[in-house]
Amino acid sequence: MAILIQPIFLWILYTQSSGAALFLGIESFIILILVLYTAIQSSENFIALVNSRNELAQQRNDFIRLSENHFRMANIDILTGLPNRRCFFEDLKMLSEKNSGKDLDFSIGIVDLDNFKSINNLYGHIAGDHVLCCAAKRLEETVGKCSAIYRLGGDEFGIIISRKMNQEALLEIATRVINTIKVPFSFGSIPLVLGCSIGYASYPKVTNNIDLLYKYADYALYYSKHHGRSRAIVFNSDHEKKIKEQGFVQKVLCQANLEKEFYIVYQPIIEKQSNKVVAFECLMRLRSPVIDEVSPEIFIVLAEQSGLITSITPVLLRKALQDVIKWSSNIRINFNLSAYDICTPGQIDKILSVFPETGIDPSRIDFELTETAITYNLELACQNLKRLRDVGANIVLDDFGTGYSSLSHLHGLPLKKIKISRIFVQDIEGDGNSYKIVKFLSLLCKDMGLDCIAEGVENINQVQILSEIGYNLFQGHYFAKPMLGSGVLSYLDKRTFII
Repeated sequence: MAILIQPIFLWILYTQSSGAALFLGIESFIILILVLYTAIQSSENFIALVNSRNELAQQRNDFIRLSENHFRMANIDILTGLPNRRCFFEDLKMLSEKNSGKDLDFSIGIVDLDNFKSINNLYGHIAGDHVLCCAAKRLEETVGKCSAIYRLGGDEFGIIISRKMNQEALLEIATRVINTIKVPFSFGSIPLVLGCSIGYASYPKVTNNIDLLYKYADYALYYSKHHGRSRAIVFNSDHEKKIKEQGFVQKVLCQANLEKEFYIVYQPIIEKQSNKVVAFECLMRLRSPVIDEVSPEIFIVLAEQSGLITSITPVLLRKALQDVIKWSSNIRINFNLSAYDICTPGQIDKILSVFPETGIDPSRIDFELTETAITYNLELACQNLKRLRDVGANIVLDDFGTGYSSLSHLHGLPLKKIKISRIFVQDIEGDGNSYKIVKFLSLLCKDMGLDCIAEGVENINQVQILSEIGYNLFQGHYFAKPMLGSGVLSYLDKRTFII
């Protein structure tokens, strides 16, 4: 800088009398300064530009990452890593639009894990989450390349089979799925045993409406779970008729007069040792002025689904206790409670309030519950069952042996009796396995101090086999079909059976 400035400065002194020269010297100096300043500014601007581009690139990457996270949150189940419910319906919509006007078919399936709630209640959510993740992996490995697996929520998974399949092919996939889920899941040293039920519906065979397609698959699943579980049902026109029938029954239920249209029939429970009737089970019935008698298999499930069961139970219990007043004080009644009765807040209070109204002591009643009802909310169920026990009522576990974890419930519930499922009793004459199971359960109950009732007895041969095993309490059509309360006294006077 000094070398450049000094010659200009000396040149200016030498010609200082010339204004032009002086002006030229000053101009050159200013230009030099401006050039240097511009270079410095350009360098700073360039650096700023580079930094700005880097920031923009970082922001773009952050945006892409955020978008990917949002997409995952919107479409991927966090626990299992499977596409979620939203993605399931988006893919269905895309498939239906793609197939519009074309001769292309696809099917959907809904898979529900049987006994999952029991595992969650017994071993906690960590075990439940472990099972869901393992089940998701097994399903992906089992269904094949033409199918996609989704987690719909809870213990339900969805399947989209993107090519045409007949019923046999769908059921073959279902068999593979059921068999792979049956294999116990290892949780530490604990083997967790589940089953699964599956409902299918095909597009456009049963409907070309996506919402209805899902509804039909869900109904097929419901039908599967209520007709044996661990099986698959493919929705068809017969199921559609049943849906319409159930819709009509649901309407009848909502309009029913609880006092007039619901009634009770009674089936006796016999004690072999005394050859006497020791109790009657109360069975709910519905006679509507619109459609006459309604099957309990239909209306009880619908009453539970609608929540109406919590209103029906106190009404029928009151009727049963009013009938008991007319009978011998030695005869008890067995009254069925649902999951909603023992898990709905305030319902136990309503049930207990019926006893003072009728003057019947609670010690004359046995409340029956299925294992499914108990495991609906195991902790709350135990609390409420203990309340019933504390006022003197007995607790009976119904359909024992058909649940997935019946044995695990025996030690934690305030049980007095159990009822062996009629499935084993009906097969006891010809099925060696049923005989062994019934015998084992009899010995188990004896060791635990529980009374054991054999349900579904149809003939004297079954009575003799069960008696030899050690059973003392029996119920079934061999002794009597369900009867009205008005026929109980006559039955007690005229019964002719001998055991």
